[in-house]
Amino acid sequence: MTRQADDRGSGIVSILTLLSALIGTAVVAGLVGAGLFMPAVGAAGATARTGVDFFDALPAELEQSPLAQQSRILDADGHVIATFYNENRVVVPLKKIAPIMREAQIAIEDTRFREHGGIDPKGVLRAALNNASGDSTQGASTLTQQYVKLTLQENAIYAGDEEAAKAAVDKNLARKIQEMKYAVALEKKMSKDQILEGYLNIAYYGDGAYGVETAARHFFSTTAAKLTLPQAALLAGLVQQPGAFDPRRNPKSALNRRNVVLARMLQTGKITQKQHDAAVKTKLGLKIKPAGNGCDGSRYPFFCNYVYRQVLTNKAFGATEQARRTLVFRGGLTIQTTLDPKMQAAAEKAVAKKVAARNKSNVAAAISVVEPGTGAVRAMAQSRPYGRNPKKGQTVVNYNVDNVYGGGNGFQTGSTFKAFTLAAALSEGKSLNSTLNAPVSGHVFKKDDFQLNGSCPDLRTPVYPVSNSEGNEHGTRTLLEFTAKSVNTAFVKLEGEVGLCKVLAVADNLGMHLAAPSKKDRADGKMSTALRPYESLTLGIEPVAPLTMAAAYATFAADGLYCPPVSITAVTALGGKKIKLPEQQCDQALDQNVARGVTQALEKVITSGTARGNGIGRPAAGKTGTTNGSTDLWFAGYVPQLAAAVWFGHPDKTKQMKGIDTGKAKYPRQMYGATLSAPLWADFMESATKGMPRENFGNPSDKILYGDKVSVPSTTGQSIADATKTLEDAGFSVSVGSPQSSNIAQGLVAATNPSPGSRVRAGSSVTIYPSSGPAPAPQPTTTAPAPTPTPPPPPGKTKPPKKPKSG
Repeated sequence: MTRQADDRGSGIVSILTLLSALIGTAVVAGLVGAGLFMPAVGAAGATARTGVDFFDALPAELEQSPLAQQSRILDADGHVIATFYNENRVVVPLKKIAPIMREAQIAIEDTRFREHGGIDPKGVLRAALNNASGDSTQGASTLTQQYVKLTLQENAIYAGDEEAAKAAVDKNLARKIQEMKYAVALEKKMSKDQILEGYLNIAYYGDGAYGVETAARHFFSTTAAKLTLPQAALLAGLVQQPGAFDPRRNPKSALNRRNVVLARMLQTGKITQKQHDAAVKTKLGLKIKPAGNGCDGSRYPFFCNYVYRQVLTNKAFGATEQARRTLVFRGGLTIQTTLDPKMQAAAEKAVAKKVAARNKSNVAAAISVVEPGTGAVRAMAQSRPYGRNPKKGQTVVNYNVDNVYGGGNGFQTGSTFKAFTLAAALSEGKSLNSTLNAPVSGHVFKKDDFQLNGSCPDLRTPVYPVSNSEGNEHGTRTLLEFTAKSVNTAFVKLEGEVGLCKVLAVADNLGMHLAAPSKKDRADGKMSTALRPYESLTLGIEPVAPLTMAAAYATFAADGLYCPPVSITAVTALGGKKIKLPEQQCDQALDQNVARGVTQALEKVITSGTARGNGIGRPAAGKTGTTNGSTDLWFAGYVPQLAAAVWFGHPDKTKQMKGIDTGKAKYPRQMYGATLSAPLWADFMESATKGMPRENFGNPSDKILYGDKVSVPSTTGQSIADATKTLEDAGFSVSVGSPQSSNIAQGLVAATNPSPGSRVRAGSSVTIYPSSGPAPAPQPTTTAPAPTPTPPPPPGKTKPPKKPKSG
């Protein structure tokens, strides 16, 4: 853009004449501190009169935007996690700035500060004469004028006006005149102490430190209130040329400049000769405290970035994302979070013990920790460190969270999703001891095997083959047993009976959603994070973030109360004003007894199921998860007070977890959720729960355990198909036993077990025995003829028996 000619530029002489007239008037009238009365300069002539008119036309009211201040993110214990700033500044009142610092700044910048009325006549005259003799402009800015200049610059930066920010510090007489008028007006409005306080807080001291408090912290690791004479002199000398006098990069120049300030303080009587001499002999004594800006320098960068991105998406912090970003970097916020440093340390240690940051197999692990009943995010850790150098194993992707919060696209959850199918089954009246006849591995399910039972998209396919991890995992067993053993065919069949829409609804109520939006298989073609009702839903086909899984499992621990993950508990703005945050919306997503039923089943997973051997010495529940081909390995589990979800796999591609070298151990065989994820979870939980009271889970009702008792309907004489339908309609699962003979026609139902009329638990399994027809007639048997009896002897010829001999 070409600068246009300025009519005011042709009147340099007029302006200089005006300056001289102003000074003369102020001196003669003794009104240097009273504000420069314009009518008194009329004697200077027409030229001066033109200058006065010009001066009168300038605005006098200086608008002051809020000073940019650093915002801080704190952990649950109040320790600083990170600071954010455009200008690293902490504003403090004058009473919290050491008096020696105030005097040092006045001595080197404006020794007559407490005497003039915003303009120093001697300085203006000197500058006017020097500027009249050459092309350069020489300043004679008072401390008040400097404050005006910095305020104008700050206003422009606040408004996002780069051109105005540059203009605020341009070396030209027109700007100088405007600055003078603002200074005069400001002296009438503010006290000297108020102006000094403003200056000390707005001035730039170099090396990224804005304001004297931040400068004291940065260069000396102290506060402005505790600055010593040598320290104060050094800081005061930096303002004129922060780069040239930077004590870190140019220590000799900084030392010389400090001594100039000390000499000036001696000359003006602010310090004694003894104080001066002692201070001059003092070394710089720097104790540099680097001030990280943003999450890159944070101790917990992934959690920090998660919090920061939550702020950017929350309208409580501004109407637009840009307004929210500006508030964070300028607004001096104090953001209190839920992060527990001890749990975070335990999480980091558990991950590092199992998976090295850099390893030959390029695998990674992540863990998210959530408090049941509140949703508070207590920890999140991952094996790969935060950074932008992949060669060092670094990443900026947070594997624990959704894409919108700095995460990736999530990971398929495997069998950890079965807990939601079980919850749906229990909600629909089945019990833990309901039986199911699981098909053999490799069974091909048909479309009609899956009910929808609700309003959700029909994404069923004609056929869906399902395999189990072990070939013998089939047959009739209880839901409790199938959960412990994680039998795929059983849960796919259960999902079909309960209904895809029912399972989807339960998962949705527990906060389950895609880590990244997708428009695939959406009727409206729009992007969404809602899960889709695929037949493979129960086997964990949908990619989800570990934090989402941890919050869902925390629902079971909290007796069915779902609380969305929350990381920010309070936010305070400048002046102690609290920013109102949306209230946590916890919902009773599951019936208490249903949640307890799921917990009882998941306890069996740890004690006798797929995760056996990973107990932690107290009641705990959880579920392993292994995706098809062992590409993603999970374990999600909980105690009453804490829930955590662990993911392990290749973060950047889909690859079988076999022959893996984690940098900590080698796993030549195919891996499962119980191989590494469950032990990692157990290591964390054992450490994190130390000192926590040992609590037991609540017991589910008898109905959840055994179901309602119902009568087995009679199906004798029906076809197998009709009998199966009759029993299934009554809520029973059906299996067919071996044929048995009966008077019923062959092929029809001869009997059932339990028998018709028996009162059994709803959802129990009934075995049908087909008739093989009547039993064959018995064959006649051949018997031997009876022997001919011997005739008795004739009468009278029978001899009497001999008498026994005595003795």
